[in-house]
Amino acid sequence: MEDMVLLIFRLGRILTKLQGDVWQSIDHKFAITLNALNSREIRVMIVLGLRMIEGNGGLSLNEVAEIAGIKKSAASTMVTKLVNAGIVSRTENPDNRRSVLITVTPEILRLKETVSPQIIPSIRQAFGCLSDKELKQLISLIDKVYASQKQEEST
Repeated sequence: MEDMVLLIFRLGRILTKLQGDVWQSIDHKFAITLNALNSREIRVMIVLGLRMIEGNGGLSLNEVAEIAGIKKSAASTMVTKLVNAGIVSRTENPDNRRSVLITVTPEILRLKETVSPQIIPSIRQAFGCLSDKELKQLISLIDKVYASQKQEEST
């Protein structure tokens, strides 16, 4: 039990520092918008941004719900909030006209240009001590804990 508490505090310290670096590097008005969002909304926004940056396009509402770990109706509400904040947009899915793709707005993608150069060194410093194998193992362990939490929440 003591080890788990220690783990939580150490991870919290690392993530708090990285979060502080992010907040310092982004536009003040955008930071206020982000502050109004909950962690699931922010997680979906980040995943959407990364998919678009990688050239994979947007996500369906079902994919948004899956990523956020919520029901489709809650995902729809969340996406509406993100649309109203100017963070994401809905576009017609070229593969299925009855569905929409949710994508981040160009303004959010432009943030990558200002945030990434400042944040990447902090992330590298925090996790650079790990080998590729150790990093993959850490991600795998975190995914395992996350899946367990998600399963507990659904019961």
